[in-house]
Amino acid sequence: MADGRRNWLDEGRRRHREGDFEAALRAYDRCLRARPGQPDVCLLAAMAATQSGRLPEAERYARLAFENRPDARSGMALGQVLLESGEYEEAAACFERATGDPAVATDAHYRRGQALRRLGRRRQAVAALEAAVLGAEEHAAAWNELGVARLELGEPRLAVEAFRRSLAARPGHAAVLANLASAAFRIGDMETAGEAVHAALDVDPGQVTALSMLGMLERARGRLEAAREAFERCVAVDPQSEVAWTGLAGVRQAAG
Repeated sequence: MADGRRNWLDEGRRRHREGDFEAALRAYDRCLRARPGQPDVCLLAAMAATQSGRLPEAERYARLAFENRPDARSGMALGQVLLESGEYEEAAACFERATGDPAVATDAHYRRGQALRRLGRRRQAVAALEAAVLGAEEHAAAWNELGVARLELGEPRLAVEAFRRSLAARPGHAAVLANLASAAFRIGDMETAGEAVHAALDVDPGQVTALSMLGMLERARGRLEAAREAFERCVAVDPQSEVAWTGLAGVRQAAG
């Protein structure tokens, strides 16, 4: 029986490494049928289920892991599944509990900040994200999330600083460059906004935020035809972009 469990576990790990998440999940499930409640296997199954897009199954496995071993690692896994499922309140609670473990505290603060921002609790999110970057000054994702929260709070100068810190830790990230452009535009720093937009589009020509920001920059410069082209490129990539559609309508009205 033990050999059978080991074989299924090895098979699951092999399939997981190969990127065959469905097969990995089936192997982990067979392992858990032979011996239910193994926390480490439950966590592997939760990961494979998440990667397969099966969030209800991922939550079930993550809860089993936490029930059998209620430590920070299991709590973080459960919180991440809940975060992806849109269960932000419970996710934030999971991450808050995990902040007490120094081994995962930085990531727990970061994930809690994400959950709180999605709940609209931006001041609390900022506090959590500041705790994350205090624990790891090179945490690029946490700096970016902090910048987004600052921008949502109407603090674009602080957002610019956060986005710059993110880019210092992870240069050339298109989404963060687009966020920097947005924050710089709000404080009237058109030079920085323009540089950031073009840098973002050099990395990813289809970056939606950068394309919409390019349209806004071109309109602010009075270049209506260039603005129209940028907004049209944006809606071609993302037909649901309200910012781009609004900008396009404004440009067409201004052009008569």
